[in-house]
Amino acid sequence: MLDSFRLSHRQVVFTDERRRYISDSIFEVAGNLAAVALDPPDRTLLGTTHSVWDNMSLYGLWVRQHFRRIRSQNKHVGNAHFAHPNDKLLEVILLHKVMQKLDPCESEELQIAHHAVGAMIQHTLTLMLAEIRLEQWTRIFNLWKLQGMSARDWTIHIAGASAATYTLMTLAMRDGSAVYLPTGYEDVTLGIDLFWKEDGKLHAVSVKCVTGQDNPVLAWRVHELPTRTNDRIATDRRNIYLGAQRFSASEKRLCIPVLVYVGKPEGGPVRLNHDWGRLTWPDQLLAPEHHVLVNGHDFAR
Repeated sequence: MLDSFRLSHRQVVFTDERRRYISDSIFEVAGNLAAVALDPPDRTLLGTTHSVWDNMSLYGLWVRQHFRRIRSQNKHVGNAHFAHPNDKLLEVILLHKVMQKLDPCESEELQIAHHAVGAMIQHTLTLMLAEIRLEQWTRIFNLWKLQGMSARDWTIHIAGASAATYTLMTLAMRDGSAVYLPTGYEDVTLGIDLFWKEDGKLHAVSVKCVTGQDNPVLAWRVHELPTRTNDRIATDRRNIYLGAQRFSASEKRLCIPVLVYVGKPEGGPVRLNHDWGRLTWPDQLLAPEHHVLVNGHDFAR
């Protein structure tokens, strides 16, 4: 019997610890892209739709159309199809530009489109940060300074992607662990940022970036639907619990909800230069008896 989950979800695998380098010429192309006005795709091609997948397909094709133009004008971009971090950087800039044209307050359809493009940006940024050399992270974080970029939106993108990268790297580097990216629907509608499989158990992981948090990471295995709704932790726990339940019901497989808060220093990025194999907080999620209570919530450090 085919494993439908593995057929429909991309696994993130690190073959070694080597990292790749984004060339200066690509940063120059990215700066030029950020500065020019880009026409968004014609949404009438979609008709009336509330489908996350339809929106991702439309904007993905729009990105590839622009990419062909970029390649024809800049031979040094190369021929790889959105695999090398060079291409990921340009893809993110294009999506960031089109997202500025989507007003989520205008209609429900544009709200879904806005969320879909946001998920595309976060997925691509997360994979790029996990792949590029450490000395280039600051350069990526500071792209908000480019003409034509939205400083507020880019800061939000980077915060979310950095937290997701921290979690992805921690989990994917563990022996016997497998990490998968969610589909667009699972990300946007169910609130699932990553799937983590270990010890024969599948976990649906929601990752949040929390500015000023004292601990580098707080993580919860959500055993039951929280009844409290008067604080952020309870709300986030409730959301991932319900998202995991909906996934389990549709896929006919058990999925354990996990919430991860990654701390970000005030005025600085999430720290990503860890010895990933030495981080032990996932072990405590797999052994719930080690949990303690903080403000009425059990968590793993």
